[in-house]
Amino acid sequence: MFAKYVIADPIGLHARPLSLLVKEVSKYDVPMFLHYEQKRVPMHSLMMLMSLGVPHQGEITIEVESEDAATIHTALKAVMLKEGLIKPT
Repeated sequence: MFAKYVIADPIGLHARPLSLLVKEVSKYDVPMFLHYEQKRVPMHSLMMLMSLGVPHQGEITIEVESEDAATIHTALKAVMLKEGLIKPT
């Protein structure tokens, strides 16, 4: 299952909020990936996520490979909203 987002944080994706996102991701033992431009990186790795250099207004897609993908996407979206990475839709 895929979900698309636009980064609202003026700094883009950066260490502090990404570390909290990775913490949430680590609760689930399922494959999860973040897509940006032509790159796809595992969401369990803070360093891989930071290596993407996603800027303010960058468009990302989160991919979750699980039967519980909708629930996981909801949890990830809640973290991103709380940390100001995305705006409410």
